[in-house]
Amino acid sequence: MHSKKRFFFTPSNRIVRYLFVFFLLILPVELFAQLAGFEYRKKFTVDNTLVSGSTDLDDFPVLISLTDADLATVANSGFVTNSNGYDIAFTSADGSTQLDHELEEYTASTGEILVWVRFPTLSATSDTDFYIYFGNSSITTDQSTTSTWNSNYQLVLHMDGLTDATANANDATNNGSTSTTGQLGNARNFSAAGNDFLSIADDATLDITQDLTISAWVNADNFGTTPDLVTKGDWDESYATWVRADNTLRLADDGTTIITSTGTIASSTTAYVTFTNSASGSAIYINGSPSGTGSAGTFTNNNNPLTVSSNAYPINGWIDEVRVSNTPHTADWIATEYNNQNSPGTFYSETNEPPVLSAI
Repeated sequence: MHSKKRFFFTPSNRIVRYLFVFFLLILPVELFAQLAGFEYRKKFTVDNTLVSGSTDLDDFPVLISLTDADLATVANSGFVTNSNGYDIAFTSADGSTQLDHELEEYTASTGEILVWVRFPTLSATSDTDFYIYFGNSSITTDQSTTSTWNSNYQLVLHMDGLTDATANANDATNNGSTSTTGQLGNARNFSAAGNDFLSIADDATLDITQDLTISAWVNADNFGTTPDLVTKGDWDESYATWVRADNTLRLADDGTTIITSTGTIASSTTAYVTFTNSASGSAIYINGSPSGTGSAGTFTNNNNPLTVSSNAYPINGWIDEVRVSNTPHTADWIATEYNNQNSPGTFYSETNEPPVLSAI
Protein backbone atom coordinates (compact mmCIF):
# COMPACT_ATOMS: atom_id res chain seq x y z
CA MET A 1 0.00 0.00 0.00
CA HIS A 2 1.25 3.38 -0.98
CA SER A 3 1.02 6.02 1.66
CA LYS A 4 -0.16 9.47 0.63
CA LYS A 5 2.14 12.36 1.44
CA ARG A 6 0.56 15.49 2.75
CA PHE A 7 2.03 18.97 2.48
CA PHE A 8 1.45 21.31 5.37
CA PHE A 9 2.04 25.08 5.23
CA THR A 10 4.32 25.86 8.10
CA PRO A 11 4.84 29.52 9.02
CA SER A 12 7.95 29.63 6.81
CA ASN A 13 6.07 27.98 3.96
CA ARG A 14 3.30 30.53 4.23
CA ILE A 15 5.82 33.34 3.94
CA VAL A 16 7.22 31.78 0.75
CA ARG A 17 3.69 31.39 -0.66
CA TYR A 18 2.73 34.98 0.14
CA LEU A 19 5.95 36.29 -1.38
CA PHE A 20 5.32 34.23 -4.51
CA VAL A 21 1.80 35.61 -4.89
CA PHE A 22 3.06 39.14 -4.19
CA PHE A 23 5.66 38.95 -6.96
CA LEU A 24 3.14 37.50 -9.37
CA LEU A 25 0.98 40.56 -8.75
CA ILE A 26 3.69 43.18 -9.17
CA LEU A 27 5.79 41.68 -11.96
CA PRO A 28 3.34 42.46 -14.79
CA VAL A 29 3.28 46.08 -13.72
CA GLU A 30 7.05 46.42 -13.61
CA LEU A 31 7.81 44.35 -16.71
CA PHE A 32 4.97 45.37 -18.97
CA ALA A 33 4.35 49.06 -18.15
CA GLN A 34 4.04 50.61 -21.59
CA LEU A 35 2.48 53.28 -23.75
CA ALA A 36 -1.03 52.37 -24.85
CA GLY A 37 -1.62 51.67 -28.53
CA PHE A 38 1.96 50.81 -29.50
CA GLU A 39 2.88 47.36 -30.78
CA TYR A 40 6.66 47.51 -30.42
CA ARG A 41 9.41 49.04 -28.34
CA LYS A 42 13.17 48.81 -27.96
CA LYS A 43 15.27 49.54 -24.91
CA PHE A 44 18.35 51.76 -25.02
CA THR A 45 20.87 52.90 -22.42
CA VAL A 46 22.88 56.14 -22.18
CA ASP A 47 26.47 55.49 -21.09
CA ASN A 48 27.02 57.52 -17.92
CA THR A 49 30.76 57.73 -18.57
CA LEU A 50 29.96 60.04 -21.50
CA VAL A 51 27.99 62.39 -19.25
CA SER A 52 30.73 64.73 -18.08
CA GLY A 53 31.39 65.45 -14.41
CA SER A 54 29.69 64.05 -11.32
CA THR A 55 26.49 66.14 -11.25
CA ASP A 56 23.29 65.10 -13.04
CA LEU A 57 22.19 67.28 -15.96
CA ASP A 58 18.56 68.43 -15.92
CA ASP A 59 16.39 68.97 -19.01
CA PHE A 60 19.17 67.84 -21.30
CA PRO A 61 18.28 67.45 -25.02
CA VAL A 62 19.85 64.20 -26.25
CA LEU A 63 20.37 63.58 -29.95
CA ILE A 64 19.10 60.15 -31.02
CA SER A 65 20.54 59.41 -34.45
CA LEU A 66 20.35 55.85 -35.76
CA THR A 67 19.19 53.61 -38.58
CA ASP A 68 17.09 50.58 -37.69
CA ALA A 69 15.19 48.50 -40.27
CA ASP A 70 12.42 47.91 -37.74
CA LEU A 71 11.80 51.68 -37.74
CA ALA A 72 11.11 51.70 -41.47
CA THR A 73 7.48 51.87 -42.48
CA VAL A 74 5.33 48.78 -42.94
CA ALA A 75 5.51 49.31 -46.71
CA ASN A 76 9.31 49.00 -46.39
CA SER A 77 9.20 45.81 -44.25
CA GLY A 78 9.39 47.73 -40.97
CA PHE A 79 6.79 48.36 -38.26
CA VAL A 80 6.21 52.14 -38.30
CA THR A 81 2.74 52.88 -39.65
CA ASN A 82 3.06 56.60 -40.46
CA SER A 83 5.08 57.58 -43.54
CA ASN A 84 6.51 60.60 -41.66
CA GLY A 85 7.53 58.58 -38.60
CA TYR A 86 4.96 60.28 -36.38
CA ASP A 87 4.21 57.04 -34.50
CA ILE A 88 7.70 56.93 -32.96
CA ALA A 89 7.77 57.89 -29.28
CA PHE A 90 10.14 57.86 -26.32
CA THR A 91 9.77 57.06 -22.62
CA SER A 92 11.93 57.02 -19.53
CA ALA A 93 13.13 53.77 -17.94
CA ASP A 94 9.72 53.00 -16.44
CA GLY A 95 8.36 52.40 -19.94
CA SER A 96 5.34 54.66 -19.49
CA THR A 97 6.52 58.22 -18.77
CA GLN A 98 6.63 59.82 -22.21
CA LEU A 99 9.53 62.16 -22.97
CA ASP A 100 9.24 65.36 -25.01
CA HIS A 101 10.88 65.02 -28.40
CA GLU A 102 11.43 66.80 -31.69
CA LEU A 103 11.60 64.65 -34.82
CA GLU A 104 14.05 66.42 -37.12
CA GLU A 105 14.51 63.82 -39.85
CA TYR A 106 12.93 60.47 -40.78
CA THR A 107 13.59 58.16 -43.74
CA ALA A 108 10.71 55.77 -44.26
CA SER A 109 12.63 53.37 -46.51
CA THR A 110 15.52 52.70 -44.12
CA GLY A 111 14.28 53.57 -40.63
CA GLU A 112 16.84 56.33 -40.19
CA ILE A 113 15.83 58.84 -37.50
CA LEU A 114 17.33 62.06 -36.15
CA VAL A 115 15.43 63.07 -33.04
CA TRP A 116 16.05 65.37 -30.06
CA VAL A 117 14.71 63.95 -26.78
CA ARG A 118 14.57 65.96 -23.56
CA PHE A 119 15.70 63.90 -20.57
CA PRO A 120 14.41 65.42 -17.29
CA THR A 121 17.51 63.97 -15.63
CA LEU A 122 20.63 62.60 -17.29
CA SER A 123 22.68 60.83 -14.66
CA ALA A 124 26.43 61.35 -14.49
CA THR A 125 26.96 58.42 -12.10
CA SER A 126 24.73 55.62 -13.43
CA ASP A 127 23.45 54.62 -16.85
CA THR A 128 20.12 56.08 -17.99
CA ASP A 129 17.67 53.68 -19.67
CA PHE A 130 14.97 54.75 -22.10
CA TYR A 131 12.59 53.17 -24.62
CA ILE A 132 11.79 53.88 -28.25
CA TYR A 133 8.18 52.95 -29.07
CA PHE A 134 6.81 52.47 -32.59
CA GLY A 135 3.88 51.01 -34.47
CA ASN A 136 0.69 52.89 -33.57
CA SER A 137 -1.74 53.39 -36.45
CA SER A 138 -3.88 55.83 -34.45
CA ILE A 139 -1.12 58.48 -34.52
CA THR A 140 -1.23 60.49 -37.75
CA THR A 141 0.14 63.90 -36.72
CA ASP A 142 3.59 65.10 -35.68
CA GLN A 143 4.13 64.58 -31.95
CA SER A 144 7.13 66.94 -31.85
CA THR A 145 6.93 69.68 -29.24
CA THR A 146 8.80 72.90 -28.59
CA SER A 147 8.92 71.79 -24.93
CA THR A 148 11.88 69.66 -25.99
CA TRP A 149 13.83 72.90 -25.56
CA ASN A 150 13.48 74.46 -22.12
CA SER A 151 12.99 78.18 -21.57
CA ASN A 152 16.74 78.85 -21.47
CA TYR A 153 16.96 78.25 -25.21
CA GLN A 154 16.12 81.42 -27.12
CA LEU A 155 17.06 80.10 -30.55
CA VAL A 156 17.71 76.62 -31.95
CA LEU A 157 18.35 76.33 -35.70
CA HIS A 158 19.02 72.77 -36.85
CA MET A 159 19.81 74.15 -40.32
CA ASP A 160 17.86 71.46 -42.16
CA GLY A 161 15.43 74.35 -42.52
CA LEU A 162 15.21 77.91 -41.23
CA THR A 163 12.60 77.31 -38.51
CA ASP A 164 13.43 77.96 -34.86
CA ALA A 165 12.80 74.77 -32.85
CA THR A 166 11.95 76.71 -29.66
CA ALA A 167 8.62 78.28 -28.74
CA ASN A 168 10.06 81.73 -29.56
CA ALA A 169 9.59 81.37 -33.32
CA ASN A 170 12.85 83.16 -34.08
CA ASP A 171 12.86 81.85 -37.63
CA ALA A 172 15.65 82.79 -40.01
CA THR A 173 15.52 84.48 -43.42
CA ASN A 174 17.97 83.15 -45.96
CA ASN A 175 20.30 85.47 -47.84
CA GLY A 176 22.13 83.31 -50.36
CA SER A 177 23.07 80.22 -48.34
CA THR A 178 22.34 76.73 -49.66
CA SER A 179 21.65 73.38 -48.05
CA THR A 180 24.52 70.94 -47.63
CA THR A 181 25.49 67.93 -45.51
CA GLY A 182 26.69 68.99 -42.06
CA GLN A 183 27.54 67.41 -38.75
CA LEU A 184 23.94 66.56 -37.82
CA GLY A 185 22.00 65.98 -41.01
CA ASN A 186 21.83 69.12 -43.15
CA ALA A 187 23.70 72.39 -42.62
CA ARG A 188 23.76 75.77 -44.40
CA ASN A 189 26.61 76.47 -46.77
CA PHE A 190 27.78 80.08 -47.07
CA SER A 191 29.85 81.70 -49.80
CA ALA A 192 32.11 84.57 -48.85
CA ALA A 193 32.07 85.76 -52.45
CA GLY A 194 28.29 85.94 -52.34
CA ASN A 195 28.15 87.61 -48.93
CA ASP A 196 25.79 84.85 -47.74
CA PHE A 197 24.18 84.99 -44.32
CA LEU A 198 21.05 84.19 -42.31
CA SER A 199 19.06 86.93 -40.61
CA ILE A 200 16.77 86.55 -37.58
CA ALA A 201 14.51 89.53 -36.87
CA ASP A 202 15.06 91.46 -33.64
CA ASP A 203 13.13 89.96 -30.75
CA ALA A 204 13.14 90.53 -26.99
CA THR A 205 14.22 86.92 -26.44
CA LEU A 206 17.47 87.65 -28.26
CA ASP A 207 18.18 90.91 -26.40
CA ILE A 208 20.49 89.21 -23.92
CA THR A 209 22.44 91.55 -21.67
CA GLN A 210 24.81 89.18 -19.87
CA ASP A 211 24.10 85.47 -19.22
CA LEU A 212 24.74 83.86 -22.59
CA THR A 213 25.72 80.67 -24.42
CA ILE A 214 26.25 80.50 -28.19
CA SER A 215 27.17 77.23 -29.88
CA ALA A 216 27.52 75.90 -33.43
CA TRP A 217 29.28 73.33 -35.60
CA VAL A 218 31.59 75.02 -38.12
CA ASN A 219 33.56 73.90 -41.16
CA ALA A 220 35.15 76.58 -43.37
CA ASP A 221 37.78 76.68 -46.11
CA ASN A 222 39.78 79.47 -44.53
CA PHE A 223 39.41 82.28 -42.02
CA GLY A 224 41.40 85.01 -43.71
CA THR A 225 38.30 87.21 -43.94
CA THR A 226 37.77 87.00 -40.15
CA PRO A 227 34.22 85.70 -40.66
CA ASP A 228 31.36 86.29 -38.25
CA LEU A 229 29.61 83.31 -36.68
CA VAL A 230 26.68 84.62 -34.58
CA THR A 231 26.27 88.37 -34.09
CA LYS A 232 23.52 90.61 -32.69
CA GLY A 233 23.60 93.61 -34.99
CA ASP A 234 27.09 94.61 -36.05
CA TRP A 235 30.14 93.35 -34.16
CA ASP A 236 30.38 96.58 -32.12
CA GLU A 237 26.71 96.82 -31.10
CA SER A 238 25.99 93.89 -28.77
CA TYR A 239 27.33 90.34 -28.52
CA ALA A 240 29.41 89.04 -31.41
CA THR A 241 31.42 85.89 -32.17
CA TRP A 242 33.86 85.38 -35.03
CA VAL A 243 36.99 83.57 -36.22
CA ARG A 244 40.21 85.53 -36.54
CA ALA A 245 42.69 85.17 -39.40
CA ASP A 246 44.96 83.12 -37.10
CA ASN A 247 42.08 80.62 -36.58
CA THR A 248 41.41 81.63 -32.97
CA LEU A 249 37.90 82.51 -31.79
CA ARG A 250 36.63 85.72 -30.23
CA LEU A 251 33.66 86.90 -28.19
CA ALA A 252 33.06 90.67 -28.09
CA ASP A 253 30.96 92.92 -25.90
CA ASP A 254 29.73 96.03 -27.77
CA GLY A 255 32.89 96.11 -29.86
CA THR A 256 35.29 95.28 -27.03
CA THR A 257 36.91 91.85 -27.13
CA ILE A 258 36.40 90.16 -23.79
CA ILE A 259 38.00 86.84 -24.68
CA THR A 260 40.16 85.23 -27.37
CA SER A 261 40.51 81.46 -27.45
CA THR A 262 43.82 79.88 -26.52
CA GLY A 263 43.27 77.17 -29.11
CA THR A 264 42.46 77.25 -32.81
CA ILE A 265 40.11 75.54 -35.25
CA ALA A 266 41.61 74.15 -38.44
CA SER A 267 40.48 75.07 -41.94
CA SER A 268 38.29 72.51 -43.74
CA THR A 269 37.84 70.63 -40.47
CA THR A 270 34.60 70.31 -38.51
CA ALA A 271 34.69 71.87 -35.04
CA TYR A 272 32.14 72.40 -32.27
CA VAL A 273 32.54 75.92 -30.87
CA THR A 274 30.87 77.32 -27.76
CA PHE A 275 30.98 80.77 -26.16
CA THR A 276 29.67 81.56 -22.66
CA ASN A 277 29.34 84.74 -20.61
CA SER A 278 28.11 85.58 -17.12
CA ALA A 279 28.76 88.06 -14.33
CA SER A 280 31.68 85.88 -13.21
CA GLY A 281 33.42 85.85 -16.59
CA SER A 282 33.46 84.50 -20.12
CA ALA A 283 34.78 81.29 -21.68
CA ILE A 284 35.34 79.62 -25.04
CA TYR A 285 35.23 75.87 -25.73
CA ILE A 286 36.47 73.99 -28.77
CA ASN A 287 35.14 70.46 -29.30
CA GLY A 288 33.77 70.40 -25.76
CA SER A 289 37.08 71.34 -24.10
CA PRO A 290 37.91 74.69 -22.41
CA SER A 291 39.97 77.04 -24.58
CA GLY A 292 40.43 80.11 -22.45
CA THR A 293 38.58 82.36 -20.02
CA GLY A 294 38.09 86.11 -19.96
CA SER A 295 36.42 89.01 -18.23
CA ALA A 296 32.65 89.39 -17.88
CA GLY A 297 30.79 91.20 -20.63
CA THR A 298 27.58 93.23 -20.65
CA PHE A 299 25.70 93.55 -23.91
CA THR A 300 23.58 96.43 -25.14
CA ASN A 301 20.09 95.77 -26.44
CA ASN A 302 19.61 96.95 -29.99
CA ASN A 303 16.95 96.82 -32.64
CA ASN A 304 19.06 95.02 -35.21
CA PRO A 305 18.62 91.42 -36.31
CA LEU A 306 20.79 88.53 -35.20
CA THR A 307 22.87 87.08 -38.03
CA VAL A 308 24.58 83.77 -38.73
CA SER A 309 27.60 84.64 -40.88
CA SER A 310 27.09 88.26 -42.02
CA ASN A 311 26.94 90.51 -45.04
CA ALA A 312 30.08 92.39 -43.97
CA TYR A 313 32.18 89.41 -42.84
CA PRO A 314 30.70 86.26 -44.39
CA ILE A 315 32.09 82.80 -43.76
CA ASN A 316 33.20 80.54 -46.61
CA GLY A 317 31.93 77.13 -45.53
CA TRP A 318 29.07 75.58 -43.59
CA ILE A 319 27.53 76.10 -40.16
CA ASP A 320 25.25 73.62 -38.40
CA GLU A 321 23.11 73.48 -35.22
CA VAL A 322 23.18 77.11 -34.06
CA ARG A 323 21.92 77.72 -30.51
CA VAL A 324 21.57 80.82 -28.36
CA SER A 325 20.71 80.49 -24.65
CA ASN A 326 20.19 83.08 -21.93
CA THR A 327 22.14 81.02 -19.43
CA PRO A 328 25.87 80.24 -19.21
CA HIS A 329 26.03 76.47 -19.71
CA THR A 330 28.54 74.64 -17.56
CA ALA A 331 31.70 72.97 -18.78
CA ASP A 332 30.12 69.56 -18.04
CA TRP A 333 27.01 70.43 -20.06
CA ILE A 334 29.12 71.55 -23.03
CA ALA A 335 31.39 68.49 -22.89
CA THR A 336 28.36 66.20 -22.78
CA GLU A 337 26.81 68.02 -25.77
CA TYR A 338 29.99 67.36 -27.71
CA ASN A 339 30.12 63.69 -26.69
CA ASN A 340 26.52 63.19 -27.78
CA GLN A 341 26.58 65.17 -31.03
CA ASN A 342 30.05 64.12 -32.15
CA SER A 343 29.30 60.41 -31.84
CA PRO A 344 25.64 59.67 -31.04
CA GLY A 345 26.12 55.98 -31.84
CA THR A 346 28.44 55.52 -28.86
CA PHE A 347 26.54 57.82 -26.50
CA TYR A 348 23.87 55.13 -26.05
CA SER A 349 23.46 51.45 -26.91
CA GLU A 350 20.56 49.08 -27.48
CA THR A 351 19.68 46.52 -24.82
CA ASN A 352 18.64 43.12 -26.13
CA GLU A 353 14.98 42.77 -25.22
CA PRO A 354 11.94 41.38 -27.09
CA PRO A 355 10.39 44.29 -29.01
CA VAL A 356 6.85 42.90 -29.29
CA LEU A 357 4.37 44.22 -26.71
CA SER A 358 1.20 42.76 -25.29
CA ALA A 359 -1.93 44.69 -26.21
CA ILE A 360 -3.27 47.11 -23.57
